[in-house]
Amino acid sequence: MEPFVRWAGGKTWLIPHMADLLGEVHIEHYHEPFLGGGAIFFSLDHLKKSYLSDANSQLINTYIQVRDNPDGLIEEFQKFHNTEADYYRIREEITADCTIANAARFLFLNQTSYNGLYRVNRKGRYNVPYGFRDTWEYDVQRIRDASEKLKNTRITAGDFEVNKYRIKRNDLVFLDPPYTVSHNNNGFIAYNKNLFSLNSVYTSYAKMSSQMTMHLT
Repeated sequence: MEPFVRWAGGKTWLIPHMADLLGEVHIEHYHEPFLGGGAIFFSLDHLKKSYLSDANSQLINTYIQVRDNPDGLIEEFQKFHNTEADYYRIREEITADCTIANAARFLFLNQTSYNGLYRVNRKGRYNVPYGFRDTWEYDVQRIRDASEKLKNTRITAGDFEVNKYRIKRNDLVFLDPPYTVSHNNNGFIAYNKNLFSLNSVYTSYAKMSSQMTMHLT
């Protein structure tokens, strides 16, 4: 199923290859610690519990509200109008509070911003410009469908290692960290160069891999 948010660097393109990559391997639980748009999570059938996390607390609050309060979120979301003036007003109103209202603001900004980017200034304020998506429409049924898919999930805000102790034998872990190189002029170097370096990726992965190996053996 389609993710309910836009996310730069999303992995929708990978979905057609997942059956070949996974084959007939038996999977118990699913873990995705760089959740973003969750394209891979939404594309798979999950018979047991999934553990989803991301360092972006605004994104995680939105996932939680989609899971727990889809109708309330839809009611708040449908109050907004796709105009430049409304966009910048709502951008100023969004806070860090974990509420339905903030989830609705986040989802609206995500859908009407430039290129589906998420970026904050040094004060932690969302500062992506308006996207001028003149033909924009959003099917709120996507929220209800996502809510059903998210029923058996644990959703956590935090560093990608936050749920690593929950990983067991035969679990599937999908790791898709922020880009540290530019691709198709996407501007991700400027966006991520101080957030997630290649060195930090290699160091953290080595640490996580070593700890997982010790745990599983």
